[in-house]
Order: sequence, then structure tokens, then C-alpha cells
Amino acid sequence: MPELPRVWLARAGGSGQDEEAALRLGLAVVDFHFPSVAGAEDYDAIKRLVLETKPDLKPNAAGKYAGQLGAFALWMEDGDIVVLPRKQTGQIALGKVNGPYEYREIDVGSRHVRPVEWIRIDIPRPTFGQDLLASMGAFLTVCEIKRNDAASRIVAVLEGNP
Repeated sequence: MPELPRVWLARAGGSGQDEEAALRLGLAVVDFHFPSVAGAEDYDAIKRLVLETKPDLKPNAAGKYAGQLGAFALWMEDGDIVVLPRKQTGQIALGKVNGPYEYREIDVGSRHVRPVEWIRIDIPRPTFGQDLLASMGAFLTVCEIKRNDAASRIVAVLEGNP
């Protein structure tokens, strides 16, 4: 049996303001106000950059930002699945990562991005069980979703077998 991809939550702005651009441009988009983390080799390097950019952050907050940026830039891999809960429509978009981390200007400003092939962008929330919806409702902007056999269940949805 082939190994399942990892599944990542990646929101597109606190109020969904970057969703349209993300879907249109084929990107996962993170709007953290930190410079590029390209070239950072590990979590500690990203945390240093976070603290250099915002020295007034409490250590716990700096660690959360660094962890999310590390997940997005370093640990997410080609073929992994991205889940985008769409605030604008109430639907869920699913896609596959197909390129490296970049920090670049897109039509909504400078953003942390990953190229994504969006496979389904209009999945109704009831397609997923309450347990997966709870994971998709995590407070974080970027995190791995792995509880409750998430990967196999989300792959099944992508294959048309919810």
C-alpha cells in the first residue's frame, strides 16, 4: 500500500482575504508579516528571524509563528495535501503541493507561498465528519492535520469517495 501524503491546513488570511488570489494563482498563501524564510535551514533559524523582525513578541508567540513558518517552508513537501477552509464561501478546497516555498509579490501584496494544484475548490463542509472539521477549524494558520485517520479520509474525498 502506498504511503499516504501528509495533510496541511493553510489558511488564506484571517478573514479569507487571500482566498481568491490563492485559488486563481495556484498557491497556498500565508499572510504573516515576516520577511522571507528562504534559506533558513531549521526552526531555530526561523525563530531568530521572527524575533529579529518583531523583538517585542513573547517567546511563546515567536515559537508559534516560527513553527508555522517552518511547517510551510521546510516540512511541507511536494505531493502533500493542502486544506483551505474557505471563509468566503463556507466550502473546503483541497490541492496538492507542487513546488518549493517562495516569498513573493502577488496581487494582494508580498506573501509566503507554495505552488499548489487545486484539485477541488468547492467541497461542502458536511462531506467531512465533525472530527475533521474540528481539525480544520484549528486556531493556527498552518498546521498538519493527522488525527482520526485524516490523510486516508481526505485522499478518499479527493478520489470521489467521501
